[in-house]
Amino acid sequence: MRLIFRRCPLAAALFLMLTFFHPGLTWKKPGTAEAFTHSLKRTNGDNILDASIQVAAAPDCLLRMLFSAYHIRELMKDSADLVEIANEGPGRYELRSVHKNKLCSLDTVYRRDLRKDMRRVTFELIRCEQVSKVAPKLVSSKGYYEVLPDPAGSLLKYHEETRLEASRWDPRAATLVKLVERDTLLFLKKIKKYSEKTACRDSLPR
Repeated sequence: MRLIFRRCPLAAALFLMLTFFHPGLTWKKPGTAEAFTHSLKRTNGDNILDASIQVAAAPDCLLRMLFSAYHIRELMKDSADLVEIANEGPGRYELRSVHKNKLCSLDTVYRRDLRKDMRRVTFELIRCEQVSKVAPKLVSSKGYYEVLPDPAGSLLKYHEETRLEASRWDPRAATLVKLVERDTLLFLKKIKKYSEKTACRDSLPR
């Protein structure tokens, strides 16, 4: 749930209400030249987003970048009103971000862990303060970034499970989830560009 809360949808599309909340329905989009794939589904009340994208960066560098407090601030500075790091320790810290506009505000704290054994950076929502008349309440969110070796350098895999305080047929939730999907995929593309052009620019042999 990264960029979407700048938008806080005002109206819902009946199309999304009828399609997204059909039990077991899954969207899948095929790979492209850069192996960017993703799927979105609803299972037992959780909205589950999976995505993968090739990144021209060494796996170790990409994993370090994904966990780095400095780099996460750089990646989020244009989309969040506030980004703070707290309780930083070996392999763990808490990431607070605040998003506000005229219609809503969202103040979240995620715990982030570096799992080198699994080549993952995991995240879990531990606090959420939300004020909104139009967006369903965010109840829980957890997932991970996983970095695998790839002929291009790395394959970045993303997994997130999100639960909203909304009924299956709430059209606000359907709209919000689709917008979250879009913005998360844009964020992954931003990670790719930032890694290749800045953080891990020289990590691959020439």
